Amino acid sequence: MRITYLILVLIVGMLSGLQAQKDSDILMTVGNSAVSAGEFRYIYEKNNGDEANYSEQSLSEYLELYKKFKLKVQEAKTMKLDTIKALQDELAGYRKQLASSFLSDREVIDIVVNEVHERKKQDIEVQHILINVKPTAPDNKKKGAEDKIAEIKRKLATGKTFEELVVEYSEDKNSIRRKGYLGYTTAMLPNGLYDLESALYNNKVGEVVGPVWSKLGCHLIKVGSKRKARGVVKVAHILVKPNNKSPRAGERAKTKADSIYTALGKGAEWADLVKKHSDDKKTKTKGGELPIFGISTYEKAFEDASFDLAEGEYSQPVKTQSGYHIIKLIEQVAPETKDEIKKRIKDKIKTYDRYKEAEKSLIGKIKETSKFKENTSVLQPFAKNLDKDFYSYKWKPAVKNDAVLLTIGGEDVMVSEFADYCKKNTRLRSQFDKNKPLLEGVQSMYGGFVRDQLITYEEANLEEKYSAFKSLMREYQEGILLFEATKISVWDKANQDTVGLQKFYEANKQNYMFDKRVAVGTYTIQKADQKKIDKIMKCASEHDSKKTLKRFNKGDKPLVTYDEQMVNLDNAMLNGMEIKQGALSKSMTNEMSGTTIFRKVVKIEEPRVKDLKEARGYVVADYQDELEKMWLQKLENSYPINLNNEVYNQLKK
Repeated sequence: MRITYLILVLIVGMLSGLQAQKDSDILMTVGNSAVSAGEFRYIYEKNNGDEANYSEQSLSEYLELYKKFKLKVQEAKTMKLDTIKALQDELAGYRKQLASSFLSDREVIDIVVNEVHERKKQDIEVQHILINVKPTAPDNKKKGAEDKIAEIKRKLATGKTFEELVVEYSEDKNSIRRKGYLGYTTAMLPNGLYDLESALYNNKVGEVVGPVWSKLGCHLIKVGSKRKARGVVKVAHILVKPNNKSPRAGERAKTKADSIYTALGKGAEWADLVKKHSDDKKTKTKGGELPIFGISTYEKAFEDASFDLAEGEYSQPVKTQSGYHIIKLIEQVAPETKDEIKKRIKDKIKTYDRYKEAEKSLIGKIKETSKFKENTSVLQPFAKNLDKDFYSYKWKPAVKNDAVLLTIGGEDVMVSEFADYCKKNTRLRSQFDKNKPLLEGVQSMYGGFVRDQLITYEEANLEEKYSAFKSLMREYQEGILLFEATKISVWDKANQDTVGLQKFYEANKQNYMFDKRVAVGTYTIQKADQKKIDKIMKCASEHDSKKTLKRFNKGDKPLVTYDEQMVNLDNAMLNGMEIKQGALSKSMTNEMSGTTIFRKVVKIEEPRVKDLKEARGYVVADYQDELEKMWLQKLENSYPINLNNEVYNQLKK
């Protein structure tokens, strides 16, 4: 319940745009607590979303809600709820979860998004030679691939052309016939190709770069020309295919395409010509429209013609392997904004190789801002005291001479803390080759330890670095306090104050009424002939259920069962029945199961007041509302609210 309540009250986000006044200006005071314009603006915008228009009505309505919120928070602090360890621990738990995602969103993901956005501004032409050895191959095979790339580079230096060496060495069967030419590409390349993408964007035109590893294998790449990115377009086309493989068929297709082009020039409707003449069955009923596409999707001639058009223009017939196309540009799609890129990749980004590289970049930034120092010389004596148990769950840390390993933000991190980290990460240690030198194993663990220490440091200082995170944590803290104060003063009291609840019920019981109701008895008869069913129904009409069941249930398996319910007059059970005590419905037989049911009006109850037990849920809810009104009145008397009208008026638009 608490988490649901907090989610309703709190929304994560950042303030944006220029402010009419300083965020630090005091909007109002509640008791002895000040509320800044920035604090109010933050929660107003986040909880109102697109409707946060800063109109007089909108601001006034929300200000009243926020006053009540702050009154309850002030009371919670007076009750010293903020000193309760359980609530402090709860807030710390929320902070830990929020800090991790906040840092990822604001730093790592932004690094990725910024890079993708910048790279998408260029298309890069590329050739490559591929040695088909995957990066997961044994070290000796990987070294063999890299040696082969080095050999190719030496031959290039002696005057052999890249194209000649593609034929001699490349194991990419798809590109050998094109001399390794892959055409133009643009960011972002699929996962597993990030290093290849970076090599293209980080090197100059004409440079040969390698070895470059990707999930496809080991590459030697040649960076071709770079151009302004073409982006993506939406086009429609009319396709004319040759109807056979003879030379004359091609000529006839060209003649037909030319005639369609001429007809367009004379004012013929595009849709009519598509429907009548296009040989693309998938698009001819859709005005010839193709899905949105970018570079290297279709043949070069088709692509070039598509991107050379202005919106609404159509091309002369363009020849491809499929036939002749007349292409019409419907839309030059605007490049993705950073926000659009982020929205598209956010849910999957943590699984991408580029995320890991961005995280390394973040770690580098934290090292700079935290005045990071390391003393890796102490790792060697630590490793000397280890044995092979280090690679198993049996190992227990025993640091003989503790020493400073790291310094982050002026705080020392000791070797013993690194040892504890190693102990906790048994799974990582157990994955190492048992013959791996212990110092190498320690150094492998050390990298992860440094990362965790730096991320922990950065997360601990988020409030200082990001005003949005500071606001977020304030809202979570106040949400927890509000919840607890309301629980004590309203919710628990309404449930536990039996005298007050009874008194409230007596004063308001006319609000808790039953409408006119009917007690309906349902008889269910197992498989029986109509004669037996008629007998049971006659007995039920003359006697109560107890006598009817006793008369017809003689064996171990009852022939008749009975259930009784109190229902309102609009209940479907009463459909077709006379609302009269003792009235029976018609019998209904289920053809699948063979069972028969009929119903009887057992009792008719006139409208009446529910007793407290029957109405308890409604009474408690209404009593809570009453208690909350009384509580708020008390808080308003206890904590005066002073609004700074000048600051408030500056909020209005």
